[in-house]
Amino acid sequence: MTEQKTQNSNTYPIAEFPLRESFEQIDSIDSNKAPIAIDFGSYEVKAGIEPSKPLLKFPTMVAKVRDRVNSVTHSFVGNDLFLNSSFYKDAKSPFTDSFINNWEYTEIIMDYILSNLTTGNNESPILINEPLATISQQRSNWCELLFESYNSVNEVTFGIDSLYAYYGLAGNNAFKKNGIIINNGNASSNVIPILNGQADLSKSQRLDIGGDKLKTYLNRSLQLKYNTTFTDLQINDLFHKYSYAALDFKQESKDMLSNIDILEKKDITIQLDYKEPEVIIKSEEQLRLEHEKKQQLGLKLQEQAKIKREEKFKEKQEDYLYYTEKLENDWADLSKTELIRELEFAGFEDEQDFKKYMKSLVNSIEKAKNNDEDGDEEEEPVEPDTSLIDIPDADLTPDLLKQKRAQKLQLAGFKARQLNKLEKLKRKEELEQAIAKDTKWREQDLKSWLKDKHGKLKTLLEARKDKIQLKKELKDRKSAINQQKMKNLTSLVDEDTKDANEGGGRGANKRNRLAVTIDNDPNDTFGANDKDWEIYNKQNEILDDPVKIDEMLVAEFKEIVRLEQLLLEYDPEFSEEHTLNHQLDNSWRKSIMHRFLRGPNKYNDTLREHNQIHLNIERIKPIETLFNPYMQGLPQIGITDICRNIILGKKARLGNVETEICENIYLTGGVSNTKNLKQRVVKEFESWLPTDTNVDVHMSETPSLDCYNGMLAFSKSNYYKDSILSKKEYLEKGPEYLKEHKLSNVLDF
Repeated sequence: MTEQKTQNSNTYPIAEFPLRESFEQIDSIDSNKAPIAIDFGSYEVKAGIEPSKPLLKFPTMVAKVRDRVNSVTHSFVGNDLFLNSSFYKDAKSPFTDSFINNWEYTEIIMDYILSNLTTGNNESPILINEPLATISQQRSNWCELLFESYNSVNEVTFGIDSLYAYYGLAGNNAFKKNGIIINNGNASSNVIPILNGQADLSKSQRLDIGGDKLKTYLNRSLQLKYNTTFTDLQINDLFHKYSYAALDFKQESKDMLSNIDILEKKDITIQLDYKEPEVIIKSEEQLRLEHEKKQQLGLKLQEQAKIKREEKFKEKQEDYLYYTEKLENDWADLSKTELIRELEFAGFEDEQDFKKYMKSLVNSIEKAKNNDEDGDEEEEPVEPDTSLIDIPDADLTPDLLKQKRAQKLQLAGFKARQLNKLEKLKRKEELEQAIAKDTKWREQDLKSWLKDKHGKLKTLLEARKDKIQLKKELKDRKSAINQQKMKNLTSLVDEDTKDANEGGGRGANKRNRLAVTIDNDPNDTFGANDKDWEIYNKQNEILDDPVKIDEMLVAEFKEIVRLEQLLLEYDPEFSEEHTLNHQLDNSWRKSIMHRFLRGPNKYNDTLREHNQIHLNIERIKPIETLFNPYMQGLPQIGITDICRNIILGKKARLGNVETEICENIYLTGGVSNTKNLKQRVVKEFESWLPTDTNVDVHMSETPSLDCYNGMLAFSKSNYYKDSILSKKEYLEKGPEYLKEHKLSNVLDF
């Protein structure tokens, strides 16, 4: 797709499926028996007869599609897979790691290649690559496929992909010097030393990390980070476009997450696909009707709420009148013991509980009256009529008795209002006095006043921080505070049980024997008595209620804002940047997790930003595993450490051969095209070589074509003739026969 930046400079869209409209058209050629190079890689196939311009270049995948109408199965190869996204989704590779395990798919791919590159009876020799130290069965299958399936194939040359690439880079001097090849392929990476112009395969080593594992590692990292799935095409695009090798992985990782300026340069934002919700534009008439409907609904809800309030108010009035009448008539002559018994029968724990309930009724009734009043709050309340209160009940009719109770209720409400008014006036006076005292202190000694306000602000901020941390810990069942809470409860239960068993006497032992518990343990009677649960009240000394914490945080926040307003007004060194609101708005700047997940900018919870991913550490993590395979859980050493072991071995210092090898390092393979990889290899070599050693890394502009170009270059050399395996030799010596040459595998390592 055409890469286009969106909004800020480091934001790019996710790769789209490269849908094709028609089958790929290959220009017909007349090879005139020119050698055909086929780089049959596990990632993609390159085939052609001209250097740097393969006529065919496509992914090594095949899709089989069943036409149920005509009962025919169609095979789609290469770029034709992009005719339909389902083709590519169902496509499979003939490879498992470096080895081919599906020869049916391999034959389909070769049919596609040879049908496009050869015409009629044109017999063109073929050069084909194979991995280092491949098993003989793989080569045998290749021989059978090429010689027995295609009449146009009479000559084949097999060679190691790394050595083909080396020959393409080194040219005619390939067999005249010492050097070392680092091939970073799709399935694996190989290191092959070149000694006296000959590949020393016995000292070659393989690292089980290639482009495929690097992309898988990137995919898993992003899935763990964002819990989002990506297609293989998207991961491939992200890897090739944005991954690079860090010269110092630890330092660069630290710099990215600790320095926003560096992160702004390194962070890449990828915009995922999303659909904006449809915005319906309404006419003025529709808006007016909706507004009226909302108003009507609001009035209806207000009316319903008013009816409920009136019902509750009526219930509380009836309760108050009922218990007032009880106190004055039925309970008036009772003894304290009898009164408590009656109260317990009515559902109260004791006399104190009853008084508390009556007081709450009076307050609730008064509050309801105040809420319904429309007059001025400062208006002097009128004293209610109390003419019937002092008259005995015996002298009153039933209607007058009801009026007497109502007068008592009104009088109680009047007294409560008067008391509340006095308390408000007292609080107001105290507040005015405190403000006046504080103002006087500020005017007389501003320095000490500011010091006091800064000290109080610091105390409040620390207390707020502790409460926020406590609230987080309360959500974690395994946190220290919750564990300690359970231990305290357990110890209290044990103490109460011990006291009951030791001091309860015969009656207590009898109760223990008769108690019925969940696990039928006669000694475990906790919960049999309701009072057992009172031990939880002993935990009230510990602040463990999130609701209470929230209430305290709100109150503290208001006080913090008040103190900050004073400091902003009277302390010239205190600015908006020091306020809590500013710190909360910019807290993301100090959050490493925010930088890791959301990049260097503030996160706005919009649909657009919700569908964004940020590549920062992920840009350097995959390539770093080439140098530190333990990051992927592999028990191997890195690619440059392998080179060190091969070059130095057990030697303490470099000789002429080793020095020449360091001057001829060849970096090949598609992964080698990663940005900064060449510089990282040089840095790694220089870290263990003497300071005056010259390190020279050779790399082409298109490392992914090195093997293909090397094949064609080798086909024009004097060594090519001795590398050809003819069909006649195959028929005489069998498929297990290996024709060894300078770029081939060997039978015995």
